[in-house]
Amino acid sequence: MKTTSPENNPLVLIVDDDPTIRILANQVLQLAGFRTKVAAGGDEALAMIPSLSPDLILLDLSMPAADGFTVCEALRRSGTRIPVVIMTGTIDDETVGKIREAGAADYISKPPDWIKLGSRLRLVLQGRGALQRSPTEIA
Repeated sequence: MKTTSPENNPLVLIVDDDPTIRILANQVLQLAGFRTKVAAGGDEALAMIPSLSPDLILLDLSMPAADGFTVCEALRRSGTRIPVVIMTGTIDDETVGKIREAGAADYISKPPDWIKLGSRLRLVLQGRGALQRSPTEIA
């Protein structure tokens, strides 16, 4: 098995106003071999993204000020092609349609399945061609 250095692992920006979700997602994704950064809200995330250049954004839908729709739409208007995975507690046809219209690559229920979260994000990255290494090379 080929080994990779941690600095080459994908960088995920975790955006959630709930500190417990941020902490858990951060720990789970680091254990899954991702590098992570966190933001407590949409405005903070939008300010961080240009200099951070994450490989993927894990984005809460329901946040005060700039919610997930606002952040996702702002990214698309700016031409940013970073894949976004939205976390939401409301998965109905209307919400899913709005998530797709906003340009998100995928969505997951909240709270997420912590055991499967890393694999789910890897699939999104592989589908976008942003992940060239096999999952075993990252873990």
